[in-house]
Amino acid sequence: MDWIKILTYATHLFSYSFNIILLYVVAKNSKVIKTKGYITHMIWVELVLNFCQHFSVEYVLEAEDESSLHFLESVCVLFMTLQMWTVNTIRYIMTFLMAANRFVCIINPRFSKFFDSETVTFFGVGIWILAFIGSWYLLLLGCFPRFDSETFVLDTECNYLIWPDFVYKSHYLLILTLILNVMIVVYAKLRRSGVFKVVIARVSVIAANRRSRHETMFIIQSLIVFIFMAYDAVYTSLRKIYEPQFNQLPNNFQIFLGWLNIFSANYINFLIYFLFHKSNRLLVLRTIFCDPKWLKNIKVRPS
Repeated sequence: MDWIKILTYATHLFSYSFNIILLYVVAKNSKVIKTKGYITHMIWVELVLNFCQHFSVEYVLEAEDESSLHFLESVCVLFMTLQMWTVNTIRYIMTFLMAANRFVCIINPRFSKFFDSETVTFFGVGIWILAFIGSWYLLLLGCFPRFDSETFVLDTECNYLIWPDFVYKSHYLLILTLILNVMIVVYAKLRRSGVFKVVIARVSVIAANRRSRHETMFIIQSLIVFIFMAYDAVYTSLRKIYEPQFNQLPNNFQIFLGWLNIFSANYINFLIYFLFHKSNRLLVLRTIFCDPKWLKNIKVRPS
């Protein structure tokens, strides 16, 4: 299990560092980053997720006596609940809201006023409250989460709903988010082709090809993010359906799949707001390297 500990410590160190830097970047460049309301919520989601994992996963691995495990069952179930339901719900809703924002604004930019930072922040706080209440309601129903240190699986025992069904339903927003992102590109291409009676400024062939490449990359990036975020639903469902086959896999491979299911979510902000976001990437690099000369001449567009 030493290699799992190394992976876990490296993941936490990286995720904490990146999100704190990103939070500083957003605060420092609030006039440039138009989507700061979304990004701030996503940062706190990942920070809370990291903190919950210390008690819902790592504490269990370190616990050696019955008293420690009893403490876990009576107190740390809160952190398991936050990790499994609250932060995931917030992340799914915020990513869907971002896609809806892009979709509505590309159809009619005048509607962008309904998605300003203050509105998104207020709406996000409401999501945090409702998600937390909903998580506690599941606890009242008897849906207590548990972590199996042998197979590295974070699961729940519930007499009122089947876990795979719950996971599928909670991931519908991810499918809708992917569909909206695809529709954005499809609508943009149809509008330029003349299907819709909209005045479109003519651009050079080079600019048109560049825009087409960006649209294609946007679809690929949306698909990659969807795969990362939907891995939980796929893994959980397949593990339940094909449990005998999973049990026959090598123990280290089972542990790695379980670890990936729990900790891959700690890299989603890095994926969305660094690898796939040029403007934010430049701002983060300038912050890390103290505004180096090789980045000074690159302009950062409002995003």
